[in-house]
Amino acid sequence: MEVLILSKTKYGSTQVCVGGICISNKQFIRLLNQGGYYQPADTHFNIGDIWEISFTPVTVRKEPHNEDVIIQTYNFVRKIYQLETYSQVLISLFTVYCSLSRRIGRYEIAIGIVDF
Repeated sequence: MEVLILSKTKYGSTQVCVGGICISNKQFIRLLNQGGYYQPADTHFNIGDIWEISFTPVTVRKEPHNEDVIIQTYNFVRKIYQLETYSQVLISLFTVYCSLSRRIGRYEIAIGIVDF
């Protein structure tokens, strides 16, 4: 499923929390590695990237993160470079993602074009 990376939050000194949205069904997801942990700080996932990702929902969900998924496979598709045109759409999606996850933190935000 194609996933647009919307957020990347520093978590400690060695990890980042990566959030995205599935383009086909608008499902918000938080990408965990196969061990069920956050991505390493040097992850290849960056805001504005679109990846083809196969994943499975975590088996034991912990509130408030019902959007957690375990990545099985991933392949880079493309980068969204000119994000300015749809900045309000992405900011709205990002705001919804933050409120759904009820997480307060430092986020990088990318502004740009994406066709849903």
